[in-house]
Amino acid sequence: MARVGNLIAPADNPSAVIYGLLTTGALLAAESTRRETLAEAIAASAMTLVLYWLAHAYSQALGDRLESGDRWNAGHLLRTAVHEAGLVKGAAVPLVVLVVAALSGIGPTHSASAALVAT
Repeated sequence: MARVGNLIAPADNPSAVIYGLLTTGALLAAESTRRETLAEAIAASAMTLVLYWLAHAYSQALGDRLESGDRWNAGHLLRTAVHEAGLVKGAAVPLVVLVVAALSGIGPTHSASAALVAT
């Protein structure tokens, strides 16, 4: 378990992992109340999280720029996106649990519950 934890949680930005976990949990809780398939719920959650991560990285980079007064720099945006990638790692945990549970055949409701417990 310690190895898995070390792979998921970066030492320099663990709060992003927690943010990703919580965001995914909220998305899955909202999606599980609808009558969609598990594949649709997984796809919707994954797309939302990627867009959320990009928006988060952009807002962080823009805030840094406004604070420092530096000119816009695409390299800074890329570095910020990499730094904030922990959000995607954290989000992956319940999504992986959801996929594994669904593949094991326990049904959509229980698969979503397993993912929420993992969150």
